[in-house]
Amino acid sequence: MKKLSLKNRLSPTVAGLFVACLGIVAAPSIARADVKESWELGVDGAKWKASSSTASNVFSTPGAGPITVRSSIADDGAGAACAGKYVRETDGVSGGRVFGVGANVQAVTAGATYCLSAWTRTAGTAVPYIGLVYTAAAGLADPSDSTATECWLLSSDAGYVGPGCPAETIAVIPRDGTWKWTAKTFVVPAGRTHAQIKFVNFPPDGVRPLPAIDFDDIRLTAGACPAAAPADTAPHVACAGNTPICAGGDAATNAKCMDCTGNAGAAAPARACPAATPVCETAGANKGSCKLSCTGDFGSAGATPCTDSAPFCVDIAGTTPLLKQCKPCAGNNGSTTMPACPVANPTCFTTGTKAGSCGKCTAQSDCGGATPRCDIGTGRCTDDCEADADCGDKKSGKICLASTLKCTDGCRGDAAGNGCPDGSKCSSVDLKPGTCTPVAPPPPDAGPKPDASTPPGNDSGVITPPPGDDAGVVTPPGETPAADSGGCSVTPGSAGGAATLFAGFGLLCLAIGRRRRRN
Repeated sequence: MKKLSLKNRLSPTVAGLFVACLGIVAAPSIARADVKESWELGVDGAKWKASSSTASNVFSTPGAGPITVRSSIADDGAGAACAGKYVRETDGVSGGRVFGVGANVQAVTAGATYCLSAWTRTAGTAVPYIGLVYTAAAGLADPSDSTATECWLLSSDAGYVGPGCPAETIAVIPRDGTWKWTAKTFVVPAGRTHAQIKFVNFPPDGVRPLPAIDFDDIRLTAGACPAAAPADTAPHVACAGNTPICAGGDAATNAKCMDCTGNAGAAAPARACPAATPVCETAGANKGSCKLSCTGDFGSAGATPCTDSAPFCVDIAGTTPLLKQCKPCAGNNGSTTMPACPVANPTCFTTGTKAGSCGKCTAQSDCGGATPRCDIGTGRCTDDCEADADCGDKKSGKICLASTLKCTDGCRGDAAGNGCPDGSKCSSVDLKPGTCTPVAPPPPDAGPKPDASTPPGNDSGVITPPPGDDAGVVTPPGETPAADSGGCSVTPGSAGGAATLFAGFGLLCLAIGRRRRRN
């Protein structure tokens, strides 16, 4: 039998390394732009400059103020859209007022596709513009440089794009007073190597004072724009439901809607409910939501009575002013576990669609625990009984004690009475009351015995190659290994075979890389 040639014996791993080597060498080098500004840490002076604060970027009216950062959490009030930190522009400027500098001057590749996107909020006559200046690596050195390199891509005015990108069109920013995400896919013109973001509140003629324009999550990224705002931008809508709290971001994360962790006025909870809805739900389907303080039990009059599934309005200890919240029932009428159901609706349902509410039982399945029997006449779950069947099924581990006519834990060894749950054994062998005790599990299986056909000394079920054949190929009886007819062959038994093979591929990768660089 012939030994396999090198071509046929390459393992998938080695072949994969070879392909990966070629792919790495052949991959082109593409400059990637990546500006992602959420303002969550305020304005970084090394990345953004107002036009009045640096002589190299003066396009505006003299005396324009600094960049103003606001907070949707601290400044916009309860129920505001969750934006976190954002920039508000009220200075009327022509040509650009806030410019990206330093690390925000991004290398770009001529002919490549990029995306400029932002969240904005504006209304009325305000005209937002967001765009680029194509520049050198150091940024805009002279205001006159922008006359040929200015490129506006996002605006509420589609009439002016700029000489830096005459082939592009503007993505229109709506002006309805709510936050809007707008994005523009564009291609970098020939000869351009770096891009500098800029934005402005452009002043229409005769309009003073200017309406405010808010800018947030400005991004310049490589590749086409997505169809919707990326998930890692702030939501820019009011938080509600089980995530009612707008939590501010940090250097690594953006503002986002989260669940509450404490009531309004509590001692420094991580995320407290607002005063308008001060109670934080801590359990159930509405866990994490903020609710009004209740005014009375289910069925009572008032602005916010409790519901059927959580009928009891109870005080929340330690709250100032005192808050109340709705709680489900915890026990049947007469129980010491509070809140307990009233006489009129004595049963506390613990499962199913009625869980947490008070009512009247109609079947044994409505009851359980220490009161397993339903007295259908009164609708009350009780431990009164006349026979074992009143206390549960045959495997309930509950019997009716004749001396008290009360249900109690126990079992009978006779099939006429109730026995134990699976996994337990009754100590009684007749109708006398007994106790249930766990049955010891059987010892673990020691595993299959060696098969008689397995060769002596080899209980793994693996066929051992005949002595002298280190290629891992079984030679039929009476036949000697044939000599290789040609080509490359590798014998695993030869010293250093695998190491030599991998070293050879490494040299091949280097050679291909050098050849491509020379070309």
